[in-house]
Amino acid sequence: MRKIYSLILTVALALGSGTAMAQPDGIRAVDSDAVWFVHADLTALRQTTLGQRWLEEMEKEEVQNKMEAIRTVFNFDPGVDLHALTLYGYGGEHDGVVVARGRFDQDRLDTLVKANDSHESSEYSGHTVHSWIDEKKEHRKGRTYGASHGPGTLVFADSEKRITHALDILDGDESGLDPRSKFPGLRQVDAMGILVAAADMKGIGDTNPKARALQAADSAALSIGETGGNVFATLVLEVSDTDVAQNLKRVVDGLLALAVLNQGQEPFAARLAETAGVDLEEGRIRLSISAPVEEMLEHMENKR
Repeated sequence: MRKIYSLILTVALALGSGTAMAQPDGIRAVDSDAVWFVHADLTALRQTTLGQRWLEEMEKEEVQNKMEAIRTVFNFDPGVDLHALTLYGYGGEHDGVVVARGRFDQDRLDTLVKANDSHESSEYSGHTVHSWIDEKKEHRKGRTYGASHGPGTLVFADSEKRITHALDILDGDESGLDPRSKFPGLRQVDAMGILVAAADMKGIGDTNPKARALQAADSAALSIGETGGNVFATLVLEVSDTDVAQNLKRVVDGLLALAVLNQGQEPFAARLAETAGVDLEEGRIRLSISAPVEEMLEHMENKR
């Protein structure tokens, strides 16, 4: 499931933008023991310039062929029917949860999952929990678990333990995450973002080598959005050690300086770096970046 998380996060970072704070209900669905989460309000995304361009891309013939197959099989249109995604995990391999909100054909999904030869089901607290093995994914060993929570919410997890606990949180039998308590940096990110993410940097294990410096922080919070014709991103790093915080800020400043120097090869990245703001206050590093929406779209088009 980690590859799914990486794909969704990559798409969200490329397209994520919005006009309203991420839905609190989505974040409250996160387990308080989770070490990272990502929440994206896709309904708000569709109301933005970037979101409209995303929908236009989905209308292209090569994409429409795939979308039509999904609509036919699942009676589900991702461009319209998927309203929000919440993902969270515990730092281990194949140890995470996805909560999807939208319009789903539950009868169609039940029929499809039951057609899998490895299908099993059980009852838990008034919910039917399905599980199956996807033989096409050789890297993925073990069963995947799925359940519906009401007509508009689907839950997927990598273990029976995780999905039953996720259902308890959605039922209100267990407390969900108080994000600003566990991830204090969320108090500092822009309230206009529709993609909100946070992580306990000490708990998530190995990160991408290009982002290895981030593990010097205790936690990180990210918000991405669109307002006033500009796309913005705010990253807040919480660092308990003052000396480490100062050194980490120097690293961030250095990376921005390198981006500016590399403007011949990456002019768009250089312009972002030139307008970036970096502040350090009481062990908290706040990096803010923004760019005109149209310029971002042009950059994305040129990168194809």
